[in-house]
Amino acid sequence: MTKQLKHDSLAKTIMSDPVAAQEFLEYYLPSDFKSLIDLSQ
Repeated sequence: MTKQLKHDSLAKTIMSDPVAAQEFLEYYLPSDFKSLIDLSQ
């Protein structure tokens, strides 16, 4: 995929902030996935 999608910059901004990334992942990840990873760091 060579074309950058408009939401790419938003996702990169959110994921570059540790607190925002943690909150995003805690909210949107299914429980099955959350049980496999440590979101506390």
